[in-house]
Amino acid sequence: MNFTFLNEAVPGGRLHGMEIGEGDDLAVHLHGTWGNFYENPFVVALADTYTAAGWRYASVNLPSHDGGSIDETLDDSIEALRAWIDRLGRPGSRVILQGHSLGALKVIRALHDRALRGAPVTVAAAVLLAPFDIVAFNGGSTRLDVENNRAAVRDLVVSETDTLVPKMIFPHWPLSARTYLDITEPGGRWDVFPSRNGDEHSRWVAGCGVRTFVAVGGDDFAAFPDAIQVVDGLKDLPGVSSHVIPEAPHNFAGQEAELQDRLGGFLARLA
Repeated sequence: MNFTFLNEAVPGGRLHGMEIGEGDDLAVHLHGTWGNFYENPFVVALADTYTAAGWRYASVNLPSHDGGSIDETLDDSIEALRAWIDRLGRPGSRVILQGHSLGALKVIRALHDRALRGAPVTVAAAVLLAPFDIVAFNGGSTRLDVENNRAAVRDLVVSETDTLVPKMIFPHWPLSARTYLDITEPGGRWDVFPSRNGDEHSRWVAGCGVRTFVAVGGDDFAAFPDAIQVVDGLKDLPGVSSHVIPEAPHNFAGQEAELQDRLGGFLARLA
């Protein structure tokens, strides 16, 4: 499998990626937290799925790749996405926006904001891999937990100009206090998959306005309240194909073939 290496200038620096395929139509993959354009095995595996269906495929970095996720901002990623589409999109062609984890939330936000308005391409579909309720995962499983954790972090911001969230509040990876307050704000710009509120995440997925594929691993540690309930909340939406990938973790490791099979069926129906 021979990829072309990509090197794109964006405000503040350069971003890298990889591209494969000859078609005009393009699928663009956006990574999740502490990731990059090649981090997870499924990223490369899906290249076969897209190229077999006649799509060019690119996996691209955002300003939040790797350590940049500590103090990332949503608008920087949306701006970088637009730069990549302007660079890789071919006039009159179709684009699929694919995101994994936090990247899936960025896809939802970009579509709701119509961030690609005026681009020379048409967004044909969204592929949301392991989307999750960011407020519940980062802030807490109850409204009171979220309020208490945000209050504690807000006190840190007031007392220190530059600090990380204590592990007792968020143990998974380093996050700046200001970024934590940004991503855990209920109703804020990141809160685009609020599965903690019953089926409210379905409104956001439906609001993307394009045909949409959603896959959540059966063993996804970030799914709230669990993968089955998340997917069940989407099953009656027109134009939305939602799946639980049995035994798959958050990054679908070991279950890439099942993910490829489900996505391949979606692409066949999209043609």
